[in-house]
Amino acid sequence: KEKNKTTHNAFARNSIKSTKYTPLTFFPKNIFEQFRRVANFYFLVVAMIQLIPGISAVNPYSSIVPLVFVLAVTAVKEAYEDFKRNQSDNTINNRPIRVLDGERFTFTAWKEVVVGDIVMISNGEAFPADLVILNSSENQGLCYIETANLDGETNLKLHQALPETSMLWEPAQLAQLDCVIHCEHPNNRLYTFSGTLMMEEKVYALGVKQVLLRGCVLKNTDWIYGIVIF
Repeated sequence: KEKNKTTHNAFARNSIKSTKYTPLTFFPKNIFEQFRRVANFYFLVVAMIQLIPGISAVNPYSSIVPLVFVLAVTAVKEAYEDFKRNQSDNTINNRPIRVLDGERFTFTAWKEVVVGDIVMISNGEAFPADLVILNSSENQGLCYIETANLDGETNLKLHQALPETSMLWEPAQLAQLDCVIHCEHPNNRLYTFSGTLMMEEKVYALGVKQVLLRGCVLKNTDWIYGIVIF
């Protein structure tokens, strides 16, 4: 089905950003953060006092030079760490994912995934967003996922599609899917979920077994189809 851009724009983008700075905000924000530390602020005050003629007999450079050195080293360290965070963000945001486009799946980047997209995930791949599973390569829409990235547990967890959607095997069938999902807002609860799926004027309950959270990895299952909800 053709994407409803107005609806999609009502939701947050799927890209992540863990960096603290931009090229324009690095210097003022970094200086502000550094002078929030009591030690740095103390030496700044001492250096300013020593600059006043007749107040101190000590050369002001004895305080200014060490302070500038500490600020510069810390700034370089912060810049490097923020650069590495930016690289990590770009790597994750540009991971390839197969998204239903018409009656076929095409590759796009994680950051381009929007609510309502139907995606195909293969064995060993991570989920790019929170999904409701529609079907899988296994009987009755079963799949196994690893949640170690979220809760540290390495044992596989069993999830299952609704019987009403586990009959969708072909992209052409998925393209004709007309449904509405109502669910709770995003939260930090990993083991509970409440929602409904309305299809063909019937309402079906969705539970935690139908939800695949971002960061989890598909295991021991060739593929799954899922629809993006967050």
